[in-house]
Amino acid sequence: MRFSLFMIGVLCLVSVPLAAQGPTIFYLDFDDASDGVYSEGNEYLPSASEVSLPSAAGVGEATFTFRNNSGDGPEIGPAPGGLSGTRQGGKVLLTDSGSGQDEGLLLTVDNGLAKQDLTMEAVWYTDDPSGGSNNVGIQSIMGDEWPLGEASQFFMRTVGANRFDYWTDRGDSAGEKVEVSGTPVNASGVWYHDVLVFDYNDTNPANSEVIAYRDSILQGTSTYDASTASVAIFGTAFNGNRTFSFGVHNSLDAGLTDHRGLSGGLDAVAISLGALTPAEFVLPAGNVIAAATPVSVTEVYEGFYAAKMTFTESWSPGMDVGLDREDDPPRLPEDSYLPVVGGNTISFSIYARNGRTGTNDSFLVRAAYYDSGGWIGDSTDYIFTAQDIWKEFGGVYNVPSGATAANFAIRMYTSGGGSVVFDDISMTDVTASSPLPLTNGGFEYWPGSASIAPSDWRFFNANAPNSTIERLGINPGTTTGVDSGWENYR
Repeated sequence: MRFSLFMIGVLCLVSVPLAAQGPTIFYLDFDDASDGVYSEGNEYLPSASEVSLPSAAGVGEATFTFRNNSGDGPEIGPAPGGLSGTRQGGKVLLTDSGSGQDEGLLLTVDNGLAKQDLTMEAVWYTDDPSGGSNNVGIQSIMGDEWPLGEASQFFMRTVGANRFDYWTDRGDSAGEKVEVSGTPVNASGVWYHDVLVFDYNDTNPANSEVIAYRDSILQGTSTYDASTASVAIFGTAFNGNRTFSFGVHNSLDAGLTDHRGLSGGLDAVAISLGALTPAEFVLPAGNVIAAATPVSVTEVYEGFYAAKMTFTESWSPGMDVGLDREDDPPRLPEDSYLPVVGGNTISFSIYARNGRTGTNDSFLVRAAYYDSGGWIGDSTDYIFTAQDIWKEFGGVYNVPSGATAANFAIRMYTSGGGSVVFDDISMTDVTASSPLPLTNGGFEYWPGSASIAPSDWRFFNANAPNSTIERLGINPGTTTGVDSGWENYR
């Protein structure tokens, strides 16, 4: 499989347009390199089983050089024993001199990458999740961050044991990002596969997205305003160079005491053109993910049904239109509520598209938490904007201590009315690495002729009596009916 990756990249150049899944332009697994410690400035030459195709991306020539600041030098060799998780296999780039030291690899190119979709992947581990004496515990995995350079820069990093960032700093400190927090997010001796996807919106660059995955599980999305960006990545960094770093901070030369190096190792890294999905990720080799139905403009995302909510009225105080897991009347324990564990991190994924072409209406996602005595608090709100094609949206929540159940709600979030179609909703306990039993998340059990809501869900349209829920698919139908008890939902 490894030797075929180069040919796959070449074939993709011929057969796949850049607007779709594009070629992998850089892929390193270090397997054919000589074992040993490398010095600052030594050049790394990709082997025949690796990929370096800068010409495919229009970025000119590409050079890889080793970085070493206050350490004994990066090392290529066998992977340490006793680590858990899935990795690419073969040799590893070891950057384990410890905190307060920086070891890794630097990629330098001639030109910035024109604005387009791209995907960054890394399989990595740390032996010191705290980050030790690094600047605020940061360990840099990969990226081209240089906050004083031109937009845009994308990078992935740890911030201590309890935070991981899929971040962009475009030179204006906007800080659009997906930030995942938990206890811990980054454990010692675990191989992680982290992915940052830049989904560039050609027709509305201000509504582009950063999409984050860990081990093929969606961690969240963030709107990214790419309207002022001059390139996708490889913007100018320190001294005007166009660089991208692996295991070290990209602006290391601007402050050699600003330590942000990875104490651990990189098994493989990849940069591909196109906004890849988990079924298309380059890493890790042999990681088989069932292919999803292609995202396209279709009536439903997958299966037979989808739910379309339309907020007809212009918004005024007291109006509330949405879909949640509440039973009627409310009671605990709830058959449709989700069992959760206080202190754990949970994630959600939902597919959505515009209900009316070209409107780009917004919706809000929120969780409400309960213990045996009732409601104890809400999550933060995620607000998303639908587009004309099916898109995956998601985020993460930290469950408060003592919570044993959670409600999950999707609300319309438009001031002048709007319409959004939803399908294929799922939730995962990230801490326990197991799915939550969110029944009927695809709305496939929707008996009768457009009953009030699909089974295990409740439609509410408080003070908005003309707003509707509509079943799309093989037996469509519309209702303005509402389950009572909406006022009990917080």
